[in-house]
Amino acid sequence: MNYTLEDKMTSLRAVSIAVILYIFGYFLKVSVLLNSALEIRISNELIRISAASFTGIVFSSALFLISFHKDKNKTPYIVAVSDSVILLLVFDVFNAKSFSELFTLVFISVFMAFIGFNLISSFVDKHNRSKALIEQTLTQKSKSIAGKEKELAILNQSIAIEKQNIDILKQDIAERTCPHAECDEVFKNKKGRDAHKSKCKHISVKL
Repeated sequence: MNYTLEDKMTSLRAVSIAVILYIFGYFLKVSVLLNSALEIRISNELIRISAASFTGIVFSSALFLISFHKDKNKTPYIVAVSDSVILLLVFDVFNAKSFSELFTLVFISVFMAFIGFNLISSFVDKHNRSKALIEQTLTQKSKSIAGKEKELAILNQSIAIEKQNIDILKQDIAERTCPHAECDEVFKNKKGRDAHKSKCKHISVKL
């Protein structure tokens, strides 16, 4: 099957790549924020960066896992709000020098959180649709296999009936056939055969 550029751009793989990049960006945002917050508490730069990085990995992974189950509760919406707040803190909006700068930073923070939330939502929807399509295909295959097995059972039953009919036919022919091997004449009924047996010209040969 040939896929168009539009199909590739809107495919589950393309959305997955975008989600991975978003989660990586979330990891960087959390790491930068934590590194700044821990600067007063942890003087050792290596330990501080390591703690901020590992915590960022955990937070970003939790973002994806929680958002993946977005239908169960309102946690993903809280995550989206938290994402915008993190950006606001990273941009240090409370120390903005002008209203224009403040508005710009707030808009960027909220818009990026909105894009991230919808990106993950799109990924979840596409993943669920893909999973449902696979399950539907498997169900159809199972039904098709069950139908073929039923047809095979009917065919085997027909074969068994035909074999039984053949056996009955053979038995019927045997009952209407002269028992003398040299004769082997077949009659219309058993009475005709019985009447012939005593008169068969091959009796003397057999004796």
